[in-house]
Amino acid sequence: MTYAPADILKTALFFATKTENYYVRLTKFAESIGKTNPEDVLASEFLLTQGLRFTFDVRHPFRALEGACMEINAMSEGDIPSLPGAAAGMLGQTPENFGKRNRIAHGRAREILKTNALLSDVYFHYTPSQIMLAALYIADAALVEWYLGTKFVRGDAVAQEMREKVLRAVRNCAEMMSAVQVQPDMELTAAEKKEIKGLSKKLTKCRNPEKIDLVGLQKAKREGSVEDERAAKKRKTEREIVEKEGEDLFGPDIKK
Repeated sequence: MTYAPADILKTALFFATKTENYYVRLTKFAESIGKTNPEDVLASEFLLTQGLRFTFDVRHPFRALEGACMEINAMSEGDIPSLPGAAAGMLGQTPENFGKRNRIAHGRAREILKTNALLSDVYFHYTPSQIMLAALYIADAALVEWYLGTKFVRGDAVAQEMREKVLRAVRNCAEMMSAVQVQPDMELTAAEKKEIKGLSKKLTKCRNPEKIDLVGLQKAKREGSVEDERAAKKRKTEREIVEKEGEDLFGPDIKK
């Protein structure tokens, strides 16, 4: 409502290149986007940094998904042992073509995180790890139950209660994401495009006109900071002169 999403997106994407150690020069980054100057990318830099509370390493479900699928694959091959006394898994023995099944679930879960998760309210109710497990649960429920079964000691009432609690949260999250109907490669109709343009115009009118030009705001703030610094130095100098004259036993010299 305050800032244009497209402007914030450019800065967020530039931050992501730094966070993921994929360094791209600012000038090259701006040129790649098109119709963008380096100043446009940096205009909302401090604004977005404040919004992130200076935490650039955002814990996203995508990262958790990669780790979980790698661990599942390693556990199926026996490279990583499960907890001592843990259940062998809800599936019993490792099923045939386990690696292929894991890869298929991984691909489906990624698509779910890119579509259903973003179009639902799960990010307001669940943690990134729960959202990841829920996406994987939609892709292959039995696989997730097997995976969680290896994390809790069999026969331990407290552990089993915790396992059920985790599964309940994952199922509820999966249900919320599944409620969103997403069609692959869905193209917008002419009527939908027209409606989007109308909403975009309304959104533009709703914004604070004083904060639309982020580049101009940053420039004014930077120039204002220089002027404020000069004024502060001037006040400091005047204060030092007054204090020095006050220390003179007979007072300051009489000006002719």
